[in-house]
Amino acid sequence: MTLEDAPPPGLEDRTCLGCGGTGPDVTAGAQALAPFEEHLRRAQKMELVSSLAGGVSHHFNNLLMGILGASRLAARQLDEGHPALPYLAEIAAAADRGTELTRKLIALGRPREGHQRPLRAGELLEHARDILRDLIAENIRLELVLDTPGALVHADPDQLQQVLINLSLNARDAMPDGGTLTLGAGTLTLARGDARLAPHMQPGEYVVLSVRDTGRGMDPATLTHAFEPFYTTKSSGTGLGLYIVYGIVQSLGGRIDVESHVGQGTHFRILVPAWRVPTPEPAATDRRPRILVVEDERLIRVTLRHTLGANGFDVLLAADAAEARSQFETSGGIDLLLSDMILPGATGADLAREFTAKDPNLHVLFMSAYPRDLLMAQGRITAEQPTLEKPFSEESLVAAVAQSLGSLAPRQ
Repeated sequence: MTLEDAPPPGLEDRTCLGCGGTGPDVTAGAQALAPFEEHLRRAQKMELVSSLAGGVSHHFNNLLMGILGASRLAARQLDEGHPALPYLAEIAAAADRGTELTRKLIALGRPREGHQRPLRAGELLEHARDILRDLIAENIRLELVLDTPGALVHADPDQLQQVLINLSLNARDAMPDGGTLTLGAGTLTLARGDARLAPHMQPGEYVVLSVRDTGRGMDPATLTHAFEPFYTTKSSGTGLGLYIVYGIVQSLGGRIDVESHVGQGTHFRILVPAWRVPTPEPAATDRRPRILVVEDERLIRVTLRHTLGANGFDVLLAADAAEARSQFETSGGIDLLLSDMILPGATGADLAREFTAKDPNLHVLFMSAYPRDLLMAQGRITAEQPTLEKPFSEESLVAAVAQSLGSLAPRQ
């Protein structure tokens, strides 16, 4: 067959006047895909935000770690009542707020697992107070009663803040005409056989967090159902607030009690097991456990040396991988490697593999300004490897070191 290409009469110059054709109508398909494409664009945008926030938070957390450590060391050098102490406390509080900001930035792009850590009762309530100032009316007076502000609990800070804020907002709603909202912290010792010990609770010392209002109160019928799911006296409520609070407190090994009288107000008391900083068992020799700290930020190195030294440890310092190798070879024995994950010349994981190959008895503890779950997602650490997230408190540091060393007898 032969095909001849010839223009129609009058179009010998091959000028195209138009074209035509048929095809399937994809409008409906494109419209159906639009929500998914928007979701993808939003996810990509949040992933970018998360990556940027992670990079910023790494540097920011290192700065905050230095500020927190230096301010607390300075406070220790001053006598009680020194006029500079309140200003140092404000510096530390501002750094703590900066820490919360970096956590929120990181959480913008991805969910974050909760992590339990030592928490001071006073700091918990002060943080809750700062949040509530923007959430309650001016006709409600907010008070703090801190009998034992330094009492420690071991919990996820976000969960305990959720408990305190939920209870406080309920108290706010019960005082439409104004009143007083009081947050308190104290301690209580429950002996074996005490009627206040629920079946899941152990005898011992408990931290008591309380939320009290002078609002309308609850009648006995309402009080009976207060912690039941989907039970609410609010027209727009879900009835899950107190149920969630109850579950969080139970998961911490504690209990929540409520006392209420119509026209007099409501008083919630949360009992959470008190936490004490563990200390290593007495050494088999007089030599103190020796820790090699590898950290490229000078201020953090200095504060770690002072903090660990004050808690009974010998401390060697290294600013990079090369200095760490030199210290390891000439020290005469290291009990614990405490290393930042990102270092000039190597990673903390590289040093750990190298040193444990030479000394299988060496204990390892990592620290990082990046979140632990991000390091796990990147394959830098495993779930079994203990890691401190900067900035961390002295209590968290000493607890992690003690747990890593266990009952290890220092080398001769």
